[in-house]
Parts: sequence; C-alpha cells; structure tokens
Amino acid sequence: MRSVGVRCEIHMSGIANLQILGSTSADVCEYYGRGLLAPGIGYETPPPYLASIADPVDAEGYVHLSPQSGMGYQFV
Repeated sequence: MRSVGVRCEIHMSGIANLQILGSTSADVCEYYGRGLLAPGIGYETPPPYLASIADPVDAEGYVHLSPQSGMGYQFV
C-alpha cells in the first residue's frame, strides 16, 4: 500500500492515530509523530479528564499500544 514507494506516516499524536498505526504493518506506516501539538503546550501533562497521557514513551523511545480494552484511555 505505498504510493510511488512512499510510506504513509501518522504526523499527529493521539490515541486514535496510534490505533490506526497499530492496525497497519511497518510496510504501510512506520513512524508516529508524538506530541506535535503547538509551541508552549506541555504534552507530558494529561488533560484534566484523563488519568494519564495515552501514549507514554518507554526508556528506548518507543510508544506502545495500550493493553487495555477499547482505545486505552484512562479517565479520572
């Protein structure tokens, strides 16, 4: 599923885009642009209605799909 040999890349963060990326193979999409919101917006702080951010980065710099059912949001 490449157009002229170029992979699709997800350039906006968020749990829905992470789920789309997780449903494809590395041949279709490989990278996830995490935290690309706007200058001055702290991405590591969850919004007031969430218990944690939906796409934390591990020690090696990877973001993993949530093992929880549904989309993986943890509401307060």
